[in-house]
Amino acid sequence: MRGAPYLAGTEREVFTLGYEEIEKRAAEMGLPVYQYQRITAQRAIRLTTELNFQYHEPGEVTRLFSELIGKPVGEGFCLFPPFYTDYGQNITIGKNVFLNTSCHFQEQGGITIGDVAIAAAGSVVTKDVPPKTVVGGVPAKIIKTIPSREEENE
Repeated sequence: MRGAPYLAGTEREVFTLGYEEIEKRAAEMGLPVYQYQRITAQRAIRLTTELNFQYHEPGEVTRLFSELIGKPVGEGFCLFPPFYTDYGQNITIGKNVFLNTSCHFQEQGGITIGDVAIAAAGSVVTKDVPPKTVVGGVPAKIIKTIPSREEENE
């Protein structure tokens, strides 16, 4: 990637910085903020392209997604590619999360997907998804709550 040498600090730091820090680092590199942000977005494009346009075993999908978001996903994570995001580093994934095919995360302010949550196929997720919920649509809204096993037995 042409812009990679210009990145200050780790790739993960680039995506979790406040705007003031982004301005500072862009200035240190002699770049306008938009060019600095373009460089960081290229990482997400590279990783989602790799994720979306080749076959991967489930463990490799999990590894690539964890690399994209810059941290491990919760246990029991499942993703059916393709998956789209503009940056990736502002996403946090809980346990037993299922992201169905063609989800798009717009995560400028950060998105947390709670435990035992599902994003339906084609969802455009723009905000946090509470635990034990199914979301879908454009933009994604709560479709239903997933009952606990105790609630199912009542």
